[in-house]
Amino acid sequence: MVRDTIEEYPTVKDIEVALKKIGRIDTQEFIRDNSSLFIHTKSETNVANTGKHLFYDLDSLVKLKKELDGQNRKEKSTAFVVETPASLSELEGDLGDLKKDDEVFHEDSGLTITRTQRTDHELKVKVDYIHRKESNRNLLNAVDRSATFRMTDTHEDDIFKVTQDFYNADQFSAVKTFFEDWDRRRQINGDTKVARADIRLTEIGNMTDRVDFVDDFLDYEPGNWDTRNVCHLGVRQADSDDDGIEEISDGGAEEFEDLEDKSELEEQIDQQLSNISQLALDGDSLRSNPIVKKCLKNNFYFDSANIYCVDTDNAKGVEIQLKFKENGRNAFDLTIEQEYEVHDGDREDDDFSPSFRHKTRKEFRDAVVDLFSQYKNMPHLMKEAGESYGLEDLPEVGPTKADNFRDAGYDSVAKVLDASVEELAEVNEVGETTAKIILGEEA
Repeated sequence: MVRDTIEEYPTVKDIEVALKKIGRIDTQEFIRDNSSLFIHTKSETNVANTGKHLFYDLDSLVKLKKELDGQNRKEKSTAFVVETPASLSELEGDLGDLKKDDEVFHEDSGLTITRTQRTDHELKVKVDYIHRKESNRNLLNAVDRSATFRMTDTHEDDIFKVTQDFYNADQFSAVKTFFEDWDRRRQINGDTKVARADIRLTEIGNMTDRVDFVDDFLDYEPGNWDTRNVCHLGVRQADSDDDGIEEISDGGAEEFEDLEDKSELEEQIDQQLSNISQLALDGDSLRSNPIVKKCLKNNFYFDSANIYCVDTDNAKGVEIQLKFKENGRNAFDLTIEQEYEVHDGDREDDDFSPSFRHKTRKEFRDAVVDLFSQYKNMPHLMKEAGESYGLEDLPEVGPTKADNFRDAGYDSVAKVLDASVEELAEVNEVGETTAKIILGEEA
């Protein structure tokens, strides 16, 4: 029976060939999360090495490789900023205590911290949660999921950069929910805030600056990538009351006629892409292109771009997509759409390793954040985001009590939490019992 079992499974060499481009860690995580696995070792001395030798039937290995590769292709990268006067060590200590106490940050999903890891300038955090979705029979499907993010100290005015790689939108939402509740807990406990703000193109108020942002990105060359070859530009029309819209003088600009939806405009732009790419190659502004002038004249700006990038030193090419999301998940997504080997200017489809994709997405994501900070001062962005935690978030405080607090001079959560029970009890419609609840004392 043992002999038959061994012969049915591929050799270690078979596995190495099948998983050459996948990597052991990705493979093990996928199998652990999605499959049942039988492992056979011939002696006790090999038990410690089972993590290096995966015994799995060959058909499943082929399927596994395809699924892993397809999943990795869908991975997105994003970033946002957090403001806190706390040091990285303080944040690490707080997160460690919350993890130790098994604190839940969202009751419905059971959102908890499962791992923290610290380096000199960065804190890596993993959270676990339950994702529930409706099936075709309108039944809730519960799936255990995790999300990982990194907080990096920028050494600039209490600003931290938070980066995240994810496959599903709920992973992004889980991290956002985590920060919202973490911020709430800290402020209720009298600790410093950890307020977050999204990196959104609409935060750049001037319409021409939004176009110039894309223009500058085409000339940024993150890492060793040439980013000047545009494949597609997506558009969005700004609200009529958008601040800072700068009118473009005639010079070829005219109103759009008989335009039913923005897809028709994107088709017109696609027809001009060779000209737009040439402008980038020559170092000229996109705004000198007639179709771009028409976009600006009618309050359209570019909210996404597909760009073919070449790393000539490594004979590699990738098509990346940068997309700014609005109306719900306000953030940007950066994905690798296609991968190529490049020889004498010719492209040949190829599949690069997960580690290469991760490194490449990181280079482009960092470029977006760095470039955005040139257009939008990060502390100003945090200030415009407003108070991350308002009076109505306090226990027992609704709109009426919040107005009463403001009338009494308590216009922020910090001022309320700094007051005594006696002082808060004097506020109209508050009283001693509510004051004790707000301050976390026995009522």
